[in-house]
Amino acid sequence: MALADTVQEAHEPCSCEYESSVDEVQFRLNNLQEHVSKQLKAEGFTSRDITYERYVNLRYAGSDTMIMILEPADGDYATAFIKEHKREFSFTLDRKVLVENLRIRGRANAKAQKSKKQSISNEISALSSKKVGINDKKALKVYFEGGWTSAPLYLLKNCSPGDSITGPAMIYDSTQMIVIQPSATARILKSHIVIDLGLDNSKAAVELEDGPLSEDPIQLSIMSNRFMGIAEQMGLTLQKTSVSVNIKERLDFSCALFGVSCFTLII
Repeated sequence: MALADTVQEAHEPCSCEYESSVDEVQFRLNNLQEHVSKQLKAEGFTSRDITYERYVNLRYAGSDTMIMILEPADGDYATAFIKEHKREFSFTLDRKVLVENLRIRGRANAKAQKSKKQSISNEISALSSKKVGINDKKALKVYFEGGWTSAPLYLLKNCSPGDSITGPAMIYDSTQMIVIQPSATARILKSHIVIDLGLDNSKAAVELEDGPLSEDPIQLSIMSNRFMGIAEQMGLTLQKTSVSVNIKERLDFSCALFGVSCFTLII
């Protein structure tokens, strides 16, 4: 997440016919873009770091099927909408194209914050670690995987850069409570808290019939979302190509993926 681009969005409704309101649409898109630009610049980005995506949500007159169109190279949203509609539904209509709403997405490149991230690394390496003693006066009973334990409370404003707090512990201020789990260590910086989880990898092994398997939560999450995306695309295709009202409008269907070994044929 720390390497992700910073994104700001702005949108507003707009009800008009596209062909007769091209100038108005462009004017309102420019206003939205200026609003997004101010928000990103307030976070420390410059104009060179920011790219914009301009969208117009369009539909045919008499239809409630809307398609969000990214600004094409020639700036003609209507033509792009007609092409996209034909690609999606295999037909076009001899009707007016209407505008429903406008949307601007501003994206600030994460590389622009490289110097900021580097300064954090430099701060970590430059600060001498100072272990903070256990606070016996203030503590909470917290349930972790191993059971109930006493977690000392530390007020964030009383901590100094370089302080090292070993879990279990709780760091709090007026708006948040940061949980430091057992075996983890928190390093206090000037404007950040860096937490080293310090997990014991041996606990992440799962015994299976054919031997131990090390869990990879990142890989598991990626594959889970990919499989979910396949099933969602199956459902979207089924909905668009179906002539049944139950499927097309009531969405009375389901799609799923199964491993070959999971199938049992019943006749």
